[in-house]
Amino acid sequence: MDFCGVLTLQLILCFMVTGAFDWLANGDLFSPGIILVVMLVGCLAVVMFNVIQAAININELLEKDSQVLVDAAADCIFSRQWNSAEVAGLLQSIERRVAMLDDKQQILGVTMTATYRNGWVATFLAAGISSLVKLLQTMRLEVMHWMTDGQDLIWNAAYYAFMGVANDTMS
Repeated sequence: MDFCGVLTLQLILCFMVTGAFDWLANGDLFSPGIILVVMLVGCLAVVMFNVIQAAININELLEKDSQVLVDAAADCIFSRQWNSAEVAGLLQSIERRVAMLDDKQQILGVTMTATYRNGWVATFLAAGISSLVKLLQTMRLEVMHWMTDGQDLIWNAAYYAFMGVANDTMS
């Protein structure tokens, strides 16, 4: 899982840098290159979410394996059959071996849990919403600037048209 997570994050970073260079070169947020980058980063974000979810599922399964063995050992001890102590001892040794040999799934050195996944999703949603708000504010300012320039242009055209007509009638 660690390899898949690191590779996915590297691809996301490369595509984002490529998108930044495309934006710097073209100055258009809706250029085909940036639209492609957004689509690719979105798909890779879904892949990363699935990788994190798979790691969480594996870690939960490892925890349940140990818990099942401990519960079985406890049930065996309380059953008071003639070989229950021997079976309980074997189950406990298997549980220790499982706990010792089964490594938790990690991505970038962090053990995957549902809390980590939720923090990752919240971070990207906050960053996405913040970027969208800034984009909309920039577009609003551009539209307002265009409208004021357009009004000046219309006013100037009307003024020169009237003055041109007035000058022609006076001469």
